[in-house]
Amino acid sequence: MLNKMVNKLYNNIRTKLTSYQWHSFLSMVIGICVTDGRKSLKALTYLASSPALSRFFNGDKWPSKLLKRVQRKLALNLIKRHYWNQKGRNPTVYLLIDGTVLPKRGKELPKVGLHYDTRTKGLRRGQKLVISSLKVGKLLLPWDFRTYVNKAKCKEDDFAKSTQQAAEMIREFKRSFPLNCKVVVAVDGGLCVKRVIEAADESNFDLVGRVRKDRKLNDERSVSEVKSGTVAKLMGIDIPVQVVGRYMEGQREVLISTNTNIGPVQVRRRMKRRWWAEKMNGELKSLGLEDCSCRGEYSVERWTGLVMLAFTLLATVRYEKPVNQWPS
Repeated sequence: MLNKMVNKLYNNIRTKLTSYQWHSFLSMVIGICVTDGRKSLKALTYLASSPALSRFFNGDKWPSKLLKRVQRKLALNLIKRHYWNQKGRNPTVYLLIDGTVLPKRGKELPKVGLHYDTRTKGLRRGQKLVISSLKVGKLLLPWDFRTYVNKAKCKEDDFAKSTQQAAEMIREFKRSFPLNCKVVVAVDGGLCVKRVIEAADESNFDLVGRVRKDRKLNDERSVSEVKSGTVAKLMGIDIPVQVVGRYMEGQREVLISTNTNIGPVQVRRRMKRRWWAEKMNGELKSLGLEDCSCRGEYSVERWTGLVMLAFTLLATVRYEKPVNQWPS
């Protein structure tokens, strides 16, 4: 397994790095993949010393764009190999966007602020990431991320920035994803707002999301008052949506879909994929997403890029077999 991982990295990255950078980079990626427990730089010293890793990780020259290109190339190769043009049709790609807070205590750590955390239902000190991932068939792969500081330290500004970054990621996905597939954007209630809905519509993507029960339609009715399958426009948004109710854990939720030609059952099925966004966040955290405590200005972005690359690399090695031989 390690040999396969090293070969894939060598073929895609080795010629772009110096010998010194290559050993440090390889040590960090392999360390993230195989190290149990907390992943400090000291724990990743497989091919380079801890001071060498620190110099490489915190140095000015950092191949962040190269890492993103390689990570996306590996993800696209997996999709094309297993799902592209199967049975005469291309796959549906679910673009899942979700935010997560990485709790931090250090006063000198970069990009730390007070962010709204849905787990604690309040503001929490830490680093905030908005992560996009792809669900294609059985594949779950990371794609992009954004990070920011909530300088205003209030819930409303935190949501405003999160939704702005989600809209940016949708438009960027339209430009960067080369395959001609149907794309469905799936978001939770915090991101199901005007700018995100409009960004998906401008990109010709379907959107499915959860909205508050007190959300109003243009005719002043509440979304909770209308029947499933009703087509209307949300207040302030000139895009028709289908309103669908569903029950989760005994409570009624309200979903919307910008595709008004499908039935309520299919809307609910599409929304079920959004759960995989939380699964993606959990998988990245298990690889050490929360472990970075370096004080460099760009350490959060660099560490997140490494963790995403490591996850995609593990998925590439794991799913090299035909689909019918994949693990459950």
